[in-house]
Amino acid sequence: MKKFVSDSVFITVGGLVNRVKGIFFIPLIIAYIGLEGYGAYTQIIITVLLLKAIFSLELGSGFQRFIPSEKIPVLRSMHLGSVLYPSLLLGVLGSVLMWCCTGWLSRLFFEHQYQNALSIASPLLLSGVLYTNCSKFLLAEKRFKSYTVLTFFYDLVPYLGFIGGIMLYRTVYHGMLAYLVLDTVMVSIILATILYRLPLIRFSLKIFKQYLRYTYALSLSSIEGGLLDKVDRYFVGFFLGVESLGIYNAVYKICSVSDFITTPIKKQALSYLSGAWDKGYEQASRQVIQQSLLIFAMISIALISFLTINIDSIFEILLQEEVRDLPLSWIVLFIGLGVTAYASKRFYALLIYLGQRTLDELRYQTIGLVINGVLNLLLIPSLGLLGAAIATFISYVLIIILVQTRYRLRLEPAFWGHIGAFTLMAVGTMLICHYAFSGTTIWWLGINGILSLSTYFSLVVLLKRGLLNDIRQQVQEFRKLA
Repeated sequence: MKKFVSDSVFITVGGLVNRVKGIFFIPLIIAYIGLEGYGAYTQIIITVLLLKAIFSLELGSGFQRFIPSEKIPVLRSMHLGSVLYPSLLLGVLGSVLMWCCTGWLSRLFFEHQYQNALSIASPLLLSGVLYTNCSKFLLAEKRFKSYTVLTFFYDLVPYLGFIGGIMLYRTVYHGMLAYLVLDTVMVSIILATILYRLPLIRFSLKIFKQYLRYTYALSLSSIEGGLLDKVDRYFVGFFLGVESLGIYNAVYKICSVSDFITTPIKKQALSYLSGAWDKGYEQASRQVIQQSLLIFAMISIALISFLTINIDSIFEILLQEEVRDLPLSWIVLFIGLGVTAYASKRFYALLIYLGQRTLDELRYQTIGLVINGVLNLLLIPSLGLLGAAIATFISYVLIIILVQTRYRLRLEPAFWGHIGAFTLMAVGTMLICHYAFSGTTIWWLGINGILSLSTYFSLVVLLKRGLLNDIRQQVQEFRKLA
C-alpha cells in the first residue's frame, strides 16, 4: 500500500503541474497572439482530441484488463503488437482525413482563417493515437513512475514548443509547427521506452479481436465523452466567436484543476482492484471506491469554493484587465460543480470496467451528450457563456444520477453529512481569507490560497479525524484481501 500511495502522490504532482502550466501560460499566449489566437489554438486542439478518440478505438484500455494475467514476455509483446500496428494504421488514416477537411473546418470555425495551422496540426492525430493506446502498456506493467514522468514531459514539452513558436513569430501556425515537432519526438521516446524491454513485437489477430470486443463500447463512449466534454466549446465558438471561446476555455481550464485528483486513483486502481474483484471481494472493492469518492469530494469542494470566491481576481491577473459584463462567479460555480460531478463518474467507471459492462457507460454518455447539445443550443444565444456553463452542469449531474441509480454505491446519510460539513468549512474559510487578504496581485492571491487551503485541511484533520482513521483502516483491510 505504501507503493500505491507513493505512486498516487507522484502521479498527482505530475498531473497538477501540467494542469497549472496550462493556466500559468495563458497570459503569455494572449500577449503574443491575442484572445482570438488563443481561441483558435483551443479549437484546433479540441478538434484533434476529438478525432483522436475516434481513431484510437481505445484499444490501449484493454492492457490493464488483460496484461496483468500474462506472465510470459513473448505473450505480453504480442498484446502490445496487436494494439501498436492497428494504432499506426488508424493514426495515418485519421491524419489524412483531417488534412483533407482543413478547408471545411476553417470555414466552419474561423471564417476562412487558420487553415495552415489546421493543416500542420493534422499529423498530431497519428502521434496522439500512438501515445493514447501504447502508453497504457506502462500502466498495465505497473511502471507508474515511468508512465508519470513520460506523460509529464509529453504534455509539457510540445506545449512549451508552442509557446516558443508564438514568441518568435507571433502566429498560431508557427506555434503549431513547433508543437508538432516536439510532440513527435516525445512519442518516439515513449515507444522506445516500452519496446526496448520486450522481445520481437508480433501481431495476433486473435488478441486484436479480444481487445476490440472489450474496447469497442469504450471507444464509442470515449468519442461521446470527447463530444460531451467539448460540445459546449464548439457551440461557444460557433455562436459567440473565438475570442469568447478563449475566455470560456480559460475558465474551464481553471475549473478542471479538480478533475486531476481522480487521475492517480483511476490509473492505478483498475490494475490493483481487478485482482481483488476476480477473487470475489466485490463488496470490499466497492467500499474502497466509495471512500475514494469521499476523499475526492473533500478536496474538490475546497477547490471549487476557492475558485468561485476568487475568480475575478484570478482572471484580472491572467488577462491583465478586468472582465466586464460577465457573471464569472456563477460561470465558475456551474462549471466547477459540473466538472466535479463528471469526475465522480470515474469512480463508478471502475465498477463498469471491473464488471466488463462497458456498454452501460456508452448509454449514459449518449443521454448526457444529447441533453448537453440541446441545452447549449437553447441557452447560449440568450445567456452567452453562462448558458454554456448551465448546460454543462445539468448534463453532467444527470449522468452521475443515472450511474448511481444503476451501480448504487452506498451513499448513506452519513456520507452526505460529511459532504455538508466539508462545504461549510470550505465556504467559511475561503470567505474569511478572501476578505482578509483581498488583492489583485499574484502575491496576495498566493497568500490567500495558501492560508485558506491550509486552514481548511487543518480543520478537516481536526474535526474529521475519526473519518480519516476509518478510511485508513478500511484500506489496510483491503490490502490484506487483495
